[in-house]
Amino acid sequence: MLEQDVLSKITRLSKERTTFMLSEIIPHLKDPKKKSYHREIIEEMNRALPALGLSMKQDGNDYELSTNLKGPVKDNLILTPDDKKRFWKFFEEPKVPRTLDELIREYITKKTGKNWDDPVTLERIRQAVIAQKGDYWREGTKKKVQYEQGYRIFAYLAYQFPVYFIQFEHILRMLASFGLLKDDTTILDIGSGPGVAALATIDFLSRTGHGNATLHAVELAGEQREAFSFLTSRFSDGLTGITITDPLPEDLTTVPTGALPHGIDLLVFQNVLNELTGLTIRQRAARVKALSEVLSPDGVIVITEPADMVNSLAMRQTVQELAISGLTVISPCHPGWTKTCNSKHCWSFIEKPPLQPTRLMEMVASCKESYRFLNTDIKYSYAVLKAGPLRTIPGNHAGVRKKTAALSTLSRHVDRRINVFAAVMSGDLGNSKTHLWKLCDGTPQKPVYAVMPSYHLSTENEYVMKAGYAEQINISGVLVRYNPHHDSYNLLITRITRIMPAGNSPYR
Repeated sequence: MLEQDVLSKITRLSKERTTFMLSEIIPHLKDPKKKSYHREIIEEMNRALPALGLSMKQDGNDYELSTNLKGPVKDNLILTPDDKKRFWKFFEEPKVPRTLDELIREYITKKTGKNWDDPVTLERIRQAVIAQKGDYWREGTKKKVQYEQGYRIFAYLAYQFPVYFIQFEHILRMLASFGLLKDDTTILDIGSGPGVAALATIDFLSRTGHGNATLHAVELAGEQREAFSFLTSRFSDGLTGITITDPLPEDLTTVPTGALPHGIDLLVFQNVLNELTGLTIRQRAARVKALSEVLSPDGVIVITEPADMVNSLAMRQTVQELAISGLTVISPCHPGWTKTCNSKHCWSFIEKPPLQPTRLMEMVASCKESYRFLNTDIKYSYAVLKAGPLRTIPGNHAGVRKKTAALSTLSRHVDRRINVFAAVMSGDLGNSKTHLWKLCDGTPQKPVYAVMPSYHLSTENEYVMKAGYAEQINISGVLVRYNPHHDSYNLLITRITRIMPAGNSPYR
């Protein structure tokens, strides 16, 4: 009979990878002196593996074990040229659909018994927005952002909701563009609130005119679940291919995976991990890893957080812990980079065109200090992960590294011109006189920036001005400088510096 530790190792590896070799479990497998012993093991394994959801085939003197996919692999959602044109136009000047804006105002009227634009109602929403912002910027365990009831929910719908709604539409378009969104997708939103991810998905699919979605959610607060049901049921009314289940009344920190639906294609943690102030980074990662058990064989995880430094850095550290635990980070980092970088310095976020305020936001902001209630900037940190290995790994081949200097070696190249290969991990952080971008190749232990004075812009280096977020580029003839004030390295781009795309534009 197979030893228990062999079965335990097989079970553990099958959760981390879809394929692995038997020699990883039994190191002496190729020892010819134990050939008869190994034959007995193989026979026993062939009998035991089906019950574990595994199969085995011979590969030379070794054996490959692989998980049996449960059910057929789903087709990807394909964006047609017309779809891409519609989304391009939508994202140029994004806004919450008028129908949804009206539904939110209708919900406020229903809950308060007064017109949504009643001066008293608007003033109470303003006070709730101010209170939430104050809660949000508290640090450590003192931070407790409340959206659970009454005007707190109305404040969320007026101030945060529009940004998060457009943000998730950007996420969906990115996933679809790179074959990570299914044509018949099942989504589970953890900590859903009033249904941002579900509502964005409904709008996204209505713009394509094709694709189906089954939408699940977990939300502890009863009034949030009430808002979820009201908004999603009415916004999806008349649309085919949309199935919405009632949110589960569970706490994301304690909900058992057995209580959740399985076969999930997209597991969403949108702006929720930063609110788990009672958990350490490692504990947050462990919770995400545990919940990843609900994923389908080809499912992915999306984590988003606000772009401010504290929350962005915390998210990168959480993602690095997840990479170390066995999950594969797909975007925005190149697969494998997350395990070697210094995430404590990785303040990285994407910026998109601002949204147009909703009618509700405009009315809440119709006061002397209107700037306090207008929230239109689309800036966020995100990560896309997968439980199993990638079929293909986007990005450059290892050969590129042999011709360029790793960013971890910059201390040896100060005041010299070198060639580097890196991803652009920010928008332009500088100004019209001096342009600045954050760079990463998965190796730096200190922050690295590309710096270009505007008078050095040339046809040889202008590509850096239009490179997308997370796009990998080759930089030739760049001058290395150390910045002691910030303990970082600057790569000075001059007129003779040449910058070219690295042959890909992964997951912008």
